[in-house]
Amino acid sequence: MDKFLSRKRTFNDNKASTSAQTSIVLKIKSRKYSQEYLNFGFTITEVNGEEKPLCVICSKILAADSMKPNKLTRHFETLHARCKKPHTIAKELILRAAIEIVETMFGDNFAKELESIPLSNDTVSRRIDAVAEDVEQQLFGKLRDKLFSIQLDEATDSNKDAHFIEYVRFWDGMSAVDELLFCKPIKFKATAIALFDILNNFINEANIEWKNCVEICTDVARTLSGRFKSIQALVKQKSPLCIWTHCMIHREALASK
Repeated sequence: MDKFLSRKRTFNDNKASTSAQTSIVLKIKSRKYSQEYLNFGFTITEVNGEEKPLCVICSKILAADSMKPNKLTRHFETLHARCKKPHTIAKELILRAAIEIVETMFGDNFAKELESIPLSNDTVSRRIDAVAEDVEQQLFGKLRDKLFSIQLDEATDSNKDAHFIEYVRFWDGMSAVDELLFCKPIKFKATAIALFDILNNFINEANIEWKNCVEICTDVARTLSGRFKSIQALVKQKSPLCIWTHCMIHREALASK
C-alpha cells in the first residue's frame, strides 16, 4: 500500500542551490575581430579594455556586440552615401522637391527663386572639386608648421589594382587629428624606391617640410620596414629624428593567432 500513498517530496538543499546557480550563470560570448570586417569598412579599437568595432569612414565606435557581419553591413549601407547617382540628381530630384516645399509653405514667388540655382552636372562637379581642393589646402597649411606622423600601407582593391595609401596624424589645438593624406595608384612594381618617389613627390608638391615628420608607422613588409632598403630607411634620410613603429593592428592580429 505504501507505493500508492502520496508523500511530500524532499529536496537536497545543496543540490537545489547548486543547480539553480549553474542555470543562472551564463557564458558571455566575446566576439573577436576578423580581418574580413575590413570589407565592411571596420577596424578595431579598444575602449576601457574592451574591443569595439570602429568605422573607418565616419570614425563611429559601435558597441562590442555589434561585431557581427550583419550589423556592420547595416551600418555601412544605411549610414553612408552609396546611391552612386550622377550629379544631375540634385537638379532632377532635390531641386524639384525643394521647389514643391517652398511653393506649399511660402507661395509661387519664392519657389521661382529656387529655379535660378545652378545645379547642372558640370557646375556641381566643379563645386565638388573646389571644395576638395580647399579642404586639401587647409590640411597642407596645418602640416607646414606642425609635427606629424604618417602611416603607410600598400593595398589591392577588388579589381586587383594596387594603391599606395598614407594617413597623417597631428595635433590640432588640444586634439589629435587623423586624416587621409593621399591614395595613389601604383603603376609599376611596388618597390621601396618607387613607393618613396610617390611619397616624396607628394610631400614636395605640398611644400611640407620633411623635418616635421617625427614618426612613420607601417607593417612588416620588407619594402616598407626593412632596415636598409625600405621606405622607412629612405624617410629617415630625409628626417633623421623620425622613428619607426609597427602597426598595432597587425600586432593584434599576430597576438590573436
